[in-house]
Amino acid sequence: MQKSIARFAFPGLLFCALLPWKPAIADGPTYTPVQIGFFAPIQIPDADVVGGLRFNIFFGESDYVYGLDAGFVNVVEKGSGGLAVGIANASDSHVGIQGGFFNYADDLYGVQLGVINGSDSQIGWQLGLINWTDDSFMPMTGLMANFADSAFLGQYSLGINNTDDSVLQIAGLGNNNDGDTWLQIAGGANISKNVFAQVSGVFSDGQKTTLQLSGLGNSSDNSLLQVSVGWNSATSTPLQLGLFNWAEENRIQIAGLFNHSTQGTLQLAVGANDGKGCIQVAGIMNTSADSCLQIGILTNQSENNGLQLGLLNNAEHGRIQIGAMNNFSEGAGLQLGVLNRSDAMIGSMVGLVNDAENLNGFQIGLFNVVRSGRFPFTLLFNYHSGERGSVRTGYFHSDWSPFQFALYMPGQVFDESTEIYGLRINLGYSGAKSINGLDIGLLNWSGKERGVQLGLGNVVTESTSGVQFGLTSVNLGDLNGLAINPLVGITEGNLNGIQIGTVLWTEKEAHGFQLGLLLNKAERTFIPQIGGVNVARQAPAQFAWFGNYAEQDMAGPQISGFANITSGSIPFQLSAGGNQAGDVAWLQFGGLYNVSDRSPVQLAGLANSANSGSYLQLAGLGNYSGYGANRRESTPDLDYDPIAQISAFYNYTDYDSGGVGFQFGAFNMGKTRGPGQIGIINIGESPFVQAGLINFSEESHWFQIGFVNTSYKGDDHFGIRIAPVNVAYRTEGITVGAWNLADEHSGIMFGLFNYASDLDGLQIGLINIHKDGDIPLLPIINF
Repeated sequence: MQKSIARFAFPGLLFCALLPWKPAIADGPTYTPVQIGFFAPIQIPDADVVGGLRFNIFFGESDYVYGLDAGFVNVVEKGSGGLAVGIANASDSHVGIQGGFFNYADDLYGVQLGVINGSDSQIGWQLGLINWTDDSFMPMTGLMANFADSAFLGQYSLGINNTDDSVLQIAGLGNNNDGDTWLQIAGGANISKNVFAQVSGVFSDGQKTTLQLSGLGNSSDNSLLQVSVGWNSATSTPLQLGLFNWAEENRIQIAGLFNHSTQGTLQLAVGANDGKGCIQVAGIMNTSADSCLQIGILTNQSENNGLQLGLLNNAEHGRIQIGAMNNFSEGAGLQLGVLNRSDAMIGSMVGLVNDAENLNGFQIGLFNVVRSGRFPFTLLFNYHSGERGSVRTGYFHSDWSPFQFALYMPGQVFDESTEIYGLRINLGYSGAKSINGLDIGLLNWSGKERGVQLGLGNVVTESTSGVQFGLTSVNLGDLNGLAINPLVGITEGNLNGIQIGTVLWTEKEAHGFQLGLLLNKAERTFIPQIGGVNVARQAPAQFAWFGNYAEQDMAGPQISGFANITSGSIPFQLSAGGNQAGDVAWLQFGGLYNVSDRSPVQLAGLANSANSGSYLQLAGLGNYSGYGANRRESTPDLDYDPIAQISAFYNYTDYDSGGVGFQFGAFNMGKTRGPGQIGIINIGESPFVQAGLINFSEESHWFQIGFVNTSYKGDDHFGIRIAPVNVAYRTEGITVGAWNLADEHSGIMFGLFNYASDLDGLQIGLINIHKDGDIPLLPIINF
């Protein structure tokens, strides 16, 4: 028995006695062509420079290695060249190839092949699951993610690309650039400060862009071209193509449903155009303060116009109108239509019925009326020189009458100045100072309307009170009561009541209710808008089957089948497509994605983006929070440091967000301190908890559990790390794993293999190495 014990004890004591031994060498570096290392400092022979082959069974550390560096963990303090193959490879400067689970080089001149590749400066290739570097001079190809301060030849990933400056980003999910870039291509979303071109499957956002091409939406302060199946929004852009287009300054807009431009040149829409556009072409309606040309199948409205082509044309001042019904307050040119009307006309009127209060020109038509002319009524032809004579608008004059009958004014019983209290019947066209009672006719024209008005077309120059029905109604004053307009209802004053129709247009405030099957538009509404597309500068709430737009803050929600947009704050947005808020959106629920400056809660089928922070983000693919490039200044009541980000794939929070909440996803990245990350791969500055397959941090953690735990800086606080592999620069607390490595450790290490250059504590395991200790290596326990 004693012989048996001595047989095992003697080699162990001899091994421990030899550990402090180091061969005496002359001053200067030592060289060897071959080195075999069990774990530093047990390396045979012990040399500063290896030129040939180094094989490390557990852990090797040398100043220089040139040739083949193979082993479990390969560390080079100063410089290396050739091929490094291992679970982990690290070098201050490497020329050649690093292949392993984890590769790192301060300066890389060559190729890194691994799951995680990192460098400070890279002139070469990174091929892996996750790549990060400060400066990359060659393309970055991270299967899951690429991160760089500067990527000079681009980033390419199936997942996420993030950089401050890069010429090119191509990603399956999304790209973010906090600085300048030339091209971003993503299946999901692109976000950049300054970018030449953005191409995305869902959404692109850039402060200053040249080209934006997206599946659902584009947003930019300044852009040369925006193309989207959904909507485009810009402060200034020459060209927009989409379902909805909105711009302050614009040259060309082409839309499926709606265009708006404060100052534009050309607008083309299947639905409607609004703004100060020189040329407007629409399937339904055009409205403009000043326009050169308007072509609208249904109606055109303008204050000053050159040419209008449409079923119904109306202009304060204009030159040419061609349509079924044309109306000028003051015209100078040509009216060609079924019914032409003008208060004052200089030029020609050609149509079935021509009506002018004063005319300097001629009329050709079946019925021609010049009320101030020498011949107020003629057949086929009429002419007047413009001299204003007495105006005849009826056969008799009375202050008021209980009854009015008209064929076509002046072919009516009482003149236009007579107030009607009772009934007006109009078989063609009739005008009256006011109607108080029942108004029935083909084309009804009156100053004030009180009661019930029924007609194919109604025009009220002052105010309307009561019930109004007409295929098309134009109210130049306020509308008070109920109006039903199967085609178009236009109110240039305020709406006080209920208006129902296909296209409803209110120039001022809507104090009542609008229901437009295709379009509702008002300057300001006090009751929610319901319709196909709702547009308002300010509205309490909007409900649409297509889309909603509001420019200012909203007290109520936006709910639509496709898209919601507001430039201000809003409590709630719900859409099957996307939601966009310029300031605070308290809750966003999007079938595809949500975008806001700040949002306490965002829920989306694909992705969420909050420029300045969000309490909770839940998405099918990814969440983004706190991009520093476009972030606004936060106040204490509007500073939404995240509580949680939850997605199937990717969660990201930038430095400027103020803090990182819990992150739950396949890949989590938080660039500030936060409570925790749970996923497959977790990367954070210093979260309290990390639980995942791979956990990577800048500083050590309060608690880490995974397959591989790493931290490359360190901090002086207590933490617990549990994983088969734990690697850290400086740690304090308890580390439990099969293989534990730290440059500095204060506390306890439990594992099969424990290594620390500087140890202030205890190591318990099969092999324990305290490199700078009195006894560098001991079995079972070291301290």
